[in-house]
Amino acid sequence: MTQNFKKHEFDCSCGCAMPLTVELNVQRLAEELQYIRNYIQRPITINSGYRCESYNNTIPGSSSRSQHVLGKAADIVVSGMNSAQVFEQLDELQHKGKIHTGGMGLYDTFVHYDIRGYRKRWNYSSNSNVSYSNTSITENPLVLEKDQKEKTLDSKSIPVKKVPIPLSSVLSGVGVLFSTYVVYVYNYKRGLFDELIQRLLNLPDWIQSFF
Repeated sequence: MTQNFKKHEFDCSCGCAMPLTVELNVQRLAEELQYIRNYIQRPITINSGYRCESYNNTIPGSSSRSQHVLGKAADIVVSGMNSAQVFEQLDELQHKGKIHTGGMGLYDTFVHYDIRGYRKRWNYSSNSNVSYSNTSITENPLVLEKDQKEKTLDSKSIPVKKVPIPLSSVLSGVGVLFSTYVVYVYNYKRGLFDELIQRLLNLPDWIQSFF
C-alpha cells in the first residue's frame, strides 16, 4: 500500500475479507501513517487495523461506531517512544495540519489514531500528565476538513422563492386541457361526443322542467 505498510498489516484478525470501501479507507490511513513514519524516522507497528463488525463486537469496551469497522483507524506502537510521546507527537502534527484531522486515544501500551474527519481526544491510560493542543474531549466535531466544510455548506437547505402563477395562465391551461379532451372525444369516442351534444341541446328543456 505504501513503502513501509502492507495490506495484511491492516487485515481483520478474524481472517475475513476486506470490503472494497474499507480498503479505500485503509489506503488513505496507510498513507497518513507513512507520512508519520517518515516524519519521526521510526518504525511503526500496527496492533489493530480493520475490524469487521463481528470481530469488533468481541472486543470488550469497543464501540459499535468504532472507526476500525470502517477501516479508518489503527492502534499503533512506535519503536523507541512510549505511548504518551507518540500521542503528543501526533497531536502536534495534526494541530499543524500535517496529518488528517481525526481521533486520537491514549492507552498505556499503544495509541489509537483515526482519520474520521473531525477532532476527538481521549485518555484511557494511567498517565494524566499528557498535553494536547486542545484539551476539550467531545463527541461532536470541532475541526472539519476543507472538503467536509464544502459538503456541509452544500447540504444546507436553500430557501426556494415561490413564484405566483397568474390566473390567466391557469385559465389558459384549463382551456388547453378541455379543448384537448374535446378533440380526443370527437376523434376516438364519436358516439360519446354525439351524446354529449344531444345532452347540451336538451339542457334548456331540462332546466325549464324545474319551473
